Amino acid sequence: QLKSEILQDFLIAGELALSGQTRPVRGALSMTMLAAEKGIKGVILPLESAEEACLVESSKVYAVESLAEAIRFLSGQMELVPLDASRSPYLMEPQGDEAVDFSEVKGQANLRRAVEVAVAGGHNLLMMGPPGSGKSMVSKRIPTILPAPSKTEYLEILGVHSVAGRTCSGDNRSFCRPFRSPHHTISDVGLLGGGVIPGPGEISLAHNGVLFLDELPEFKRSALEVLRQPLEDGQVTISRSAGKITLPSRFMLVAAMNPCPCGYLGDPSRECRCSTPQIQKYRARVSGPLLDRIDIHIEAPAVRIEELQERSLGESSETVRQRVEPCRRIQV
Repeated sequence: QLKSEILQDFLIAGELALSGQTRPVRGALSMTMLAAEKGIKGVILPLESAEEACLVESSKVYAVESLAEAIRFLSGQMELVPLDASRSPYLMEPQGDEAVDFSEVKGQANLRRAVEVAVAGGHNLLMMGPPGSGKSMVSKRIPTILPAPSKTEYLEILGVHSVAGRTCSGDNRSFCRPFRSPHHTISDVGLLGGGVIPGPGEISLAHNGVLFLDELPEFKRSALEVLRQPLEDGQVTISRSAGKITLPSRFMLVAAMNPCPCGYLGDPSRECRCSTPQIQKYRARVSGPLLDRIDIHIEAPAVRIEELQERSLGESSETVRQRVEPCRRIQV
């Protein structure tokens, strides 16, 4: 048995397997922040959860792999060293397939310039162009020209992803801003957040990062309309019978769409087959109030074959980011 006085000095959380082994839990980072606010001596968590929680440097976080190990530590039979935040896997730079770069984009000088202006000023962006013009490729590289998140911003990002359970599965283990790209069949709850036990949706998972909506008119009208208030307030409040929570949702909205249902309106090499009423109906799927919240609208024409065959690389993400960062600092 353990003395109750010892337990009062620690916040202990974790799931327990039948074998006595510990398993990670959601929200470990938020729990540790709460422990620090309450002046609790230390936090005991399963290893996977402790690796994210140790980023809260004002708390001592101990990792245990079994219930027996936790009991031995609390009873003084063994010593545990608090995890070092500097060695957390969540501070690693993106590796492998995650490491994309703007230099891989061919042509699209106007689009690249519009993206740089949007990122520098924190503006939302809408790209309109035919299929294959590189809208998705450019969008996926936007996080690479965003300034690196501060420690506070990254803790906010990781806190949301921890509550959603993504850190338990080993996702988001790199020090970078999130890029979320939900499919156009997503539900209102999936985009906004909710559920029986309220949890974050895509707009909160994109907090301090980029939310990319490809094929914008294909999203349900009701799903798009829920974006209007979070875009204004930078947060979203979800109320359910199980409780009410307010989650952060300050993100850069990047959207892409075709100019018409077939996608080739205005394309010099392909003939558009859409009638005027079809084009008007297609564009009317996106409401005026939502379009008003998107500051920059830019056309992304098809890339010529000569541009695709060029061997020279464009400007790297690092070069563009060096121009973006001073602009961001001026606005802070």
